[in-house]
Amino acid sequence: MYEVQTYTLIDGWVNTWHDGKENPIRYETFKHALEAIDEHLQEMEDEGMDEDRNTYRIKFVEVTNA
Repeated sequence: MYEVQTYTLIDGWVNTWHDGKENPIRYETFKHALEAIDEHLQEMEDEGMDEDRNTYRIKFVEVTNA
């Protein structure tokens, strides 16, 4: 699984993308995560906000079923 991480000044790289239930959003493929970043950046541009792609990264994470 892959997650989009955002760089924050306090915590460094963290996954700040969550669903409505506070579960972290993860993607099956790197490509899907990249598409999500592209969509997010386009939405920000459409809203007139200047967002920097370099504040995002895609990280592979192992998910275990507990």
